[in-house]
Amino acid sequence: MAMPGTLHTLGLTTGPRRRGRHPTRSFALAILTAAVVIVACGSDDTATVEPSATDVTTTSRDTTTTTPTTTTVPERLDDPLSVVFIGDSTGRIVAEGLAEVAASEGSIELAIATRNGCGLMTTGDLLNPMSGQWEPVPVGCIEQIERIIPTVVAERQPDVVLAMVSSWDVSERRWADGVESAPVDPLHQERLGADYARLAERLLDTGASEVIWLLQPTPNGFWQGSGEGQDDDRWQEASRDVVRALADVDPRADVLDLVGWMGDEGLLDDVDTRPDGIHFSPDAARDVGRWIRAELLARTASG
Repeated sequence: MAMPGTLHTLGLTTGPRRRGRHPTRSFALAILTAAVVIVACGSDDTATVEPSATDVTTTSRDTTTTTPTTTTVPERLDDPLSVVFIGDSTGRIVAEGLAEVAASEGSIELAIATRNGCGLMTTGDLLNPMSGQWEPVPVGCIEQIERIIPTVVAERQPDVVLAMVSSWDVSERRWADGVESAPVDPLHQERLGADYARLAERLLDTGASEVIWLLQPTPNGFWQGSGEGQDDDRWQEASRDVVRALADVDPRADVLDLVGWMGDEGLLDDVDTRPDGIHFSPDAARDVGRWIRAELLARTASG
């Protein structure tokens, strides 16, 4: 995971593309014409610019390919699915893999609004897994959640916000009352759930039709994990349970089980898939992108 950095825009499509809203969990996921909006934050190798719907880069190809999957996946739907992808550096890499797949296979209009080193939780001080020190949530991370992501959602009016659960949220927290908690503690789960629910509600109110939580596999930093902290399956599973519970009570929310898919494919402990134990390789990110695309299209087809 990288620490927060500068905000940059790699490309934006113009105007929102929306399918019809549905009151139930009928994922309005259509064929992406391969238009990609990237509002990624925290990169060290790009220029700093503010996200703007006037900066436009659009690509489109007519070719389609069939994605191997256990579910029937339509080659084309009637119109593109608009997706906004949010998360940290791991999410950004996955989103960029999805963007490449969308550019070659179609079916998604994608806006990427990620920020390196930032989770989706804004309350409490976190125990930084790198420094071992208590630190407030960085101002840039709060700005990402409170201003940048809602702005992108308001501009795009997406069918889906795809939110990748972040390991930055799977760390010990110290609250304003001085109480400390780990992700397996009921207090931590309650407050994580409140933060996530508040974020989802805001994005839905701002213009998203649905929020889909993408479950992150347990990290294993450089494959030398201690079995404690973020690389503890119990901590990660506790955070997954939080988003599963949110999806259970709101028909406008759901979960994509990336962890389960990786387990089925034998990839959870594959070093080539995540060379540093955390971030996906470019090839693996494209594989994950193909799986995400197939899942979204299959859900749409099934109604």
